Amino acid sequence: EAAELQAKTELAAMAAGGTGGVEAEAALTDQVVRAKQQADMLDGKLKKARSELSGLKTQLEAEKTRVEELTKKKDSLEEQFRKQSVELGTAKKRAREAQEALKKLEAEASKDG
Repeated sequence: EAAELQAKTELAAMAAGGTGGVEAEAALTDQVVRAKQQADMLDGKLKKARSELSGLKTQLEAEKTRVEELTKKKDSLEEQFRKQSVELGTAKKRAREAQEALKKLEAEASKDG
């Protein structure tokens, strides 16, 4: 756009001054054509970048979903581990109590025996 504006300004200045004529107009027209080509090229690059960004956003959403699922699984496993740890502690306590009761019974049996 800046090149196109500059070309138009130069063309207007030459037209007002009456110098340069056809060659100047052709040069300015060439500048305008090149500026438009460059703008089209940049527009194409922008469209490509937007498309890539859209793809990356889709990928990011998929990864976020995966992370959420893995986090839920991890939380579930941690809860299961906590429950099993409590159960293990309870089982150990019962085993100790049973062992103590067995020792008492054995001691009583040896006294009676």
